[in-house]
Amino acid sequence: MEAFEARIYTDTYRIYGMIHLAPAGRVGRAQATADLLNLEARPTLAVSGARLYAPGYAHPPEAREALGTVTSIAVPKEQILWVVGGRPATPSAQGLVKARRLALIFPGFFLVGKLFGPGDLRFPEWLAVTKPFQTLFEAELYLLGMEHPLSAPKPVDTFEFVTVNLRRVQGFTDVPQQQEAALTVFG
Repeated sequence: MEAFEARIYTDTYRIYGMIHLAPAGRVGRAQATADLLNLEARPTLAVSGARLYAPGYAHPPEAREALGTVTSIAVPKEQILWVVGGRPATPSAQGLVKARRLALIFPGFFLVGKLFGPGDLRFPEWLAVTKPFQTLFEAELYLLGMEHPLSAPKPVDTFEFVTVNLRRVQGFTDVPQQQEAALTVFG
């Protein structure tokens, strides 16, 4: 197993620690974060060297947000909203062919990025049959609220990739490529 730093976001905690992924082996490719989270035989995600913080998005977290440290913690996967770190899924390895730029809306924030899915299925049909954890590439984090208007969105953070729990998303919308600075994230 290979250890990777990860940040796990739930409704109640931010957990910083190490997750462990299988290296490339007999199957020919290394295990991605989404692969680990989609293992039905394991209802929890094991995190070693875990540091727990209050909910939030600032990275690194402030010292006042620290809640404690534990040697290891098992996080119920259904509680996970999204994960930063680990290894991205390879779209071609999953037979995925079409990239869609989407906004995934969660309580208090949304993530914008590219999600790969089959080109022959409409997005709602694909959602009905896909596994819950997927890799979102070129991800941007935006906060929602009165102090963060959608008319002038500014990403709080950007990531090469994140792993999202599609079962916890509260809304999906296509995001057009922005052509003018005056456009909102949604066009």
